Amino acid sequence: CAYVTCLLHQSHISLVSVRGGCWISGSQACLTMHKAGARGGKKKAIEGGLGCAQCHTPGTLKSLKKCSGCLQALYCSAQCQRLHWKQGGHKKACTNLKKVQTAARTAMHPAAANTAPLQLDTGAPRCIICLDGTPPPIQRGCGCRGDAGLAHPDCQVAAARASGKWTGCGTCGVGFSGKMEGFLTESRLADTQGNTRHIDWPTAVAVRAKHLGEMGRFHEIKEQLEAALEESLRRERLNLLGSAIEFVAAILGYGLLDSGEYENCKALLGGLMPTYADADVCMCLAIAHGKLGHFEDALRLYQVVIDKEGQHKGVESEKCLRFRIHIPETLCDMARFEEAHVAQQELVTLQRRVLGPEHLVTLVTEAIRIQILSQEKRFADAEKECRRLLPIVERVYGPVFHLTTTLHTRLMSYLIHQGKLSEVEWEGASRLLILKDAFGPDHESVIEFTQKLELVAEFHRKQAETYACTSACQRQA
Repeated sequence: CAYVTCLLHQSHISLVSVRGGCWISGSQACLTMHKAGARGGKKKAIEGGLGCAQCHTPGTLKSLKKCSGCLQALYCSAQCQRLHWKQGGHKKACTNLKKVQTAARTAMHPAAANTAPLQLDTGAPRCIICLDGTPPPIQRGCGCRGDAGLAHPDCQVAAARASGKWTGCGTCGVGFSGKMEGFLTESRLADTQGNTRHIDWPTAVAVRAKHLGEMGRFHEIKEQLEAALEESLRRERLNLLGSAIEFVAAILGYGLLDSGEYENCKALLGGLMPTYADADVCMCLAIAHGKLGHFEDALRLYQVVIDKEGQHKGVESEKCLRFRIHIPETLCDMARFEEAHVAQQELVTLQRRVLGPEHLVTLVTEAIRIQILSQEKRFADAEKECRRLLPIVERVYGPVFHLTTTLHTRLMSYLIHQGKLSEVEWEGASRLLILKDAFGPDHESVIEFTQKLELVAEFHRKQAETYACTSACQRQA
């Protein structure tokens, strides 16, 4: 459905699953938009955003009043609402729509079948799919602002199964991230039931690997992803559907980069070039060059890929904004700090406007400023930026997210460089408790982090002994 009422509330997904259609005797506001389109006024109605259900006058959410019964039909005046209730058939449609909403809510949340009727005027955050606020919905991590980006994970999974759209928001077009992306990728892979011949299996494995890689858990799915690449190559040779070879290869390449296997990544992607010269594959190869110290080659490849992607999807597309992250990062590695600061600031300003300030791509670009400051030996400024960014990342993506862990590690490093060892021990102890609660005391990440803390404590102890010895010698002298 192309109409703004449905785009705002996503109610068409629930209605399709229950009635087989979003506006067949269902959503009166959406039906109004279809009528406006049938009269040739579709463009005007869409451009205006919403319209009166009686006189079809275009308006906005602020100028139009919502029916308190179904919360779907909109009116420009009380007179129009009365006429539509008595003569326009909304009295019957409103009752039907409330029944449909209840059925959709029950389908999404079986435990809520015998609960009290849905109350929507409490001001509490609500899921945009089932319109319920219990349990509290979570942020989808897309570009939708405020309550428009809230949904229950089960509701979003059901909506994705109905629409086939797993990776991006139907309203803003920006991909999901964070916890919601985790639920969606896990459910999508589970739907294939481990069948490697399932048409969606290679893609499902790749999107799951992408999420796990962001969580620092790529090793858990590496072998499965390599099998997905082999399956994609087989399908490509036999001209079968569902190969997704370039996407799978790019995700595997990024995973190898995160694991520090730069030579393996270069060899793998170099073997696929130029037959499979996808933008992500080329970008991954460019990153491998940069990690191996070939900065000029990497910078040249980055610019070529960004220019092509900008011509293909636009300079403000999510992928293009994500690719541009590597420009200030590479300039920083080349010790061209002033250029890196300018490139980073221009990019993060654009990302905040297009993707939103809490999108993962925006936050990663924010973290690049911290990296530049640390390379300039400005550890106090880097610590300040790190403390500003950490609470945002923890709130949006959780305490065990890959970027959260990276920022905590960097913060401890900056504190060590400034000689604030007591703060290092305090930050480390707090982080250790979080990791133990998330993974258990015997997990490898917990053990590794404990060993690092012991080294810091030992260094702090030796430094204190040295200081005490020096002070004693000075007093004797």
